[in-house]
Amino acid sequence: MQAVYNRDMETMSPNIEQLRPKNQEALADVLNVGGDKPLGYLSTRQIETAGYTVPEVNDAVELRGMSSRFVSEEEGANKGGSLYAYDPVSLAALLAERSSVLEHYEWPAEVDAFVEKVATQVVRPGNELYDLIADAFADYSNMLRTDIEKAA
Repeated sequence: MQAVYNRDMETMSPNIEQLRPKNQEALADVLNVGGDKPLGYLSTRQIETAGYTVPEVNDAVELRGMSSRFVSEEEGANKGGSLYAYDPVSLAALLAERSSVLEHYEWPAEVDAFVEKVATQVVRPGNELYDLIADAFADYSNMLRTDIEKAA
């Protein structure tokens, strides 16, 4: 069994794929980050309900070559906090492509600062910034987007 050093707990933890593979679908929003899905997140409650710890999931994200950011309850909107996973390369490309939207709304174009802002700010729907954030999460069918056809 491959071991992963867990900095937060200062113990060795098994690779998440070998722990409880049947529960991995509950972690899909962060484990599927990359390419067309530059950003994902899970609340601490979702992670723990699936039978994992935040450090275990964080290790799995980083083993896939992605970056992560834990946002505490005090910093963000989710009770207990949230873990954000992101692909710096694909997110940087999306932000560069939509830089005019970021400028218009005075949001950062730098990847880490953008993730920080997404994690700590609430953006009302009905504008291009909301659409950009939905694109970062690969949420193309969100009915609150401005660029989706609404049923009559």
